[in-house]
Amino acid sequence: AASRSWISILISAVVGVTLVWAVLSRSLAEYLAEAAPEWAVVLAPTNSTALLNLADAKLGIKADARNAASNDGRPRTAAGLAAFNSIKSRGIPVPMTDPEVTPGVRMEVRRLAEAALASDPLSARAFRILGQVADTPAQQRAYMEKAALRSKHEVHAVYWLMQTAFLDDDLSKTTQYIDILLRSQPQLMPAIVPILARLAESERGLEPAKALLRSDPPWRNSFFSSLMHTVTDARTPLVLMLDLQTHGRDPSHDELKYYLAFLMEQKYYELAYYTWTQFLPPESLQEVGLLFNSSFALRLSGLPFDWTLMRDQGARVDIVDRADKPEVRALAIEYLGVSAGEAGARQIVTLAPGKYRLSGAAQGDVRARRGVRWRVACLGAVTTYLGESEAFTGSAPNWKTFQFDFVVPPQNCPAQQVWVALDARTDSERLASGNILFSELKLATAGK
Repeated sequence: AASRSWISILISAVVGVTLVWAVLSRSLAEYLAEAAPEWAVVLAPTNSTALLNLADAKLGIKADARNAASNDGRPRTAAGLAAFNSIKSRGIPVPMTDPEVTPGVRMEVRRLAEAALASDPLSARAFRILGQVADTPAQQRAYMEKAALRSKHEVHAVYWLMQTAFLDDDLSKTTQYIDILLRSQPQLMPAIVPILARLAESERGLEPAKALLRSDPPWRNSFFSSLMHTVTDARTPLVLMLDLQTHGRDPSHDELKYYLAFLMEQKYYELAYYTWTQFLPPESLQEVGLLFNSSFALRLSGLPFDWTLMRDQGARVDIVDRADKPEVRALAIEYLGVSAGEAGARQIVTLAPGKYRLSGAAQGDVRARRGVRWRVACLGAVTTYLGESEAFTGSAPNWKTFQFDFVVPPQNCPAQQVWVALDARTDSERLASGNILFSELKLATAGK
């Protein structure tokens, strides 16, 4: 009986040690799979993560690049993007090329990937690695397609397939892979936008690019914000936006804002104004004139060619209803007795050369050393005025009309700025108190 008892104890001890070793070795192997994969495979020869990390290391893909994808393929580090950035020749991307490796290393990498695949038959990463060491282009494509089929997050494979489809002039597949990449890896936008821009600017690629954007992908807003600095023709974004409008997928306010800001920065004022008018809502069209929304009846859009309210901690600037005519709106500026800075309102206009008159009505009680003035200047030349109003200062309890003429020169003045603010040259002249209202503005051509 005693002998059987010792045998039972011994068996239990062996089983216990075996179980503890199995748990510890597996946990340790999982940890070492990332930190030291060569040791992990000693403890667990079938650990697929360790096997694939070793394979990537032998291909020259460093840890940061390897960690660009987690176990499910999602990027984790910006440094990892270097592993699949495109190589460009005259602006044309080419498929990712593998580091030069000897035949022996290539065989070892293949062995590691196949061992990982035996342990994890659904591993997209294993198929991608096999694609990198494939002997023929056909095999490479087959492995990359299997990798992408198993995981849309296997970025290396999908990116390779996208580039290959682009070079093969398979535009349908190119846009398909672009959509997959940008949905799963939005940080790849800088690398992919140039390709989609090339499509949009080519005769055959324009329609596939339009169709892709019409699907309203979640990355569309970011795409338009990046597109502006990639295109070779400033009209390309407008072509895409007009197509969206035609198909009931109107550009968002932000998308239009990005484009208009780009055009204004590049001084394409006429194209910017044309673009802005194309996307005005129907209720705004009646307010289009030499001065847009001169009645202040419309909600401000924050876009060029509309009013911009310039607020400051020393003043309140708002659009309000007139007390005497509630159906009429007015620009209201309230000065708080401290420095008001550049508080006021402004609008960019595109007037042809010629003589013009700005008129309106004012009411208020302002105490400021040099008063408040309306002014017009060529855009970018705010210290040289084309014309200015009288100075509004003191008390004016009743509405009082004003007007002034100005001339837009024939050269070097494609766009202008109309604005109202304190007529201040020094900090002390920016001190103001009281309030003033402006209403019934009108900008029209004037006689010679």
